[in-house]
Amino acid sequence: EESVLVNIKVPEGVTPGQTIQFEHGSLKLQLQVPDGVAPGQVFRAQVPGGKKGPPGCCCLGAGVCKACKEAAKRGINVVESDLMPIRPPYIPGMSVWLTAGAKDLKKNTGRYYHEVRLSDEFKTVDQPRLGWLTDEFAEGLVDGNGVGNDEHGWAVDGARMKLWHKEAQKSRWSRKWQAEDVIGLAIDIEGGTMKFSLNGEWEPNVEMLFDSGDRNLFPAVSMFGYYALHIPRTTWQFSPPEEDYQPWSSKGNYSRPMHFHNHFMNAEELDGDLSSGHVKTDHLLKVMHSEDCISYDNLEDKLNEHMLWHGTSKKAAEAIVRNDFNIARGRGSSKHGKRFGEGAYFAEDLDKALSYATADENGRTWVLLCRVVCGDYYYTEKKNETDAHNACARRNKHSVLSNPEKKGPREFIVQQEKCVYPEFCLELDVDGEVEEWMMEPDLDDEVADTDDELIDATQTNAGCCSECTVS
Repeated sequence: EESVLVNIKVPEGVTPGQTIQFEHGSLKLQLQVPDGVAPGQVFRAQVPGGKKGPPGCCCLGAGVCKACKEAAKRGINVVESDLMPIRPPYIPGMSVWLTAGAKDLKKNTGRYYHEVRLSDEFKTVDQPRLGWLTDEFAEGLVDGNGVGNDEHGWAVDGARMKLWHKEAQKSRWSRKWQAEDVIGLAIDIEGGTMKFSLNGEWEPNVEMLFDSGDRNLFPAVSMFGYYALHIPRTTWQFSPPEEDYQPWSSKGNYSRPMHFHNHFMNAEELDGDLSSGHVKTDHLLKVMHSEDCISYDNLEDKLNEHMLWHGTSKKAAEAIVRNDFNIARGRGSSKHGKRFGEGAYFAEDLDKALSYATADENGRTWVLLCRVVCGDYYYTEKKNETDAHNACARRNKHSVLSNPEKKGPREFIVQQEKCVYPEFCLELDVDGEVEEWMMEPDLDDEVADTDDELIDATQTNAGCCSECTVS
């Protein structure tokens, strides 16, 4: 089979020249450890392709190449990171703005140097903050506070030209950070100086002065996506500002902690409330013992498959049941403003789904109970994010999970028709009005006035809700 590059972590007690055994996919292989590679470090080797495993990893175990990313999605642990997740205090999906640090390396004296290599897909929207934290920085859920937000951290952001300590200040780099850049970070704890380089060139306009206050410091990062910290001297690509700067450690892998579970992040993990962040329809179906009429046990939890509500008109509901969904795209294709971008909208709250529904000639309201495969969520807590579908696509996600201001009601917006199956069509007598807080804010958008207009205009397409049409 075609050979590929893989990353191999040297076990403790193994020295250069010794032979190690390891498994790559379905293959059992032996390799000799190269000179200069110490226990705990990673080296790259050419091996037969095999039937499984990361096909062609080339990032030295950093988790930043496409091979490692695909491996992580499938639950394959390529190389375990020595970085510790801090906010949140568990390893989340890559769509979460994670603060992580090398807490085990904390020090209060000395001069130290390390590097951060950005991924091949790095973008400004990853909101990077590279720097140091003290051991007084508190763990917690994701709340927008990361390295440099308070007195316990210092950070630089060369993508948005900012320095961070308690608040953001402007900085001036020679150019903005780009994919695969290597950022050098040098700290003199007693001297109270922090220096920074870009691909080996030191930036005189980006130095920071600080007072450690005898606190312990350690390297830390807050950002979306993938990156790798070059901590051991053997992983440095460039030199520190002076020869007496030391590595924080002589061994270890400090790539971004990766989500090695064999499932996508679920709504509870993204919501940050494992006790009550469950999908309401899932919980309801369980307590109602609904297996006699709904095949709940057949839902794939690993794929974030749920039964969700979809409000619409009678004509559209009947058309969907006959012909399935056809998601409308482009400006002017929806009845309501596209609050969280394009896609087919679903809700766990029946009231929210009813806010999209229109009564028929008999005053009846129509909703669909659909089987929806959400896959890997792009999670947002913004009040409005009209380009969420683009953010979802950029991060290779399958659907959008919106939780406005973390208050709800949450909505599930899928991007592909094949992810939805209408299982039940309900004709309801609704007593009373939908609560105002469930209603979607009015956004300025060029839209059709009613579902009927969409039906008349497209002839074969019927508007099924605020965001999609059916054929």
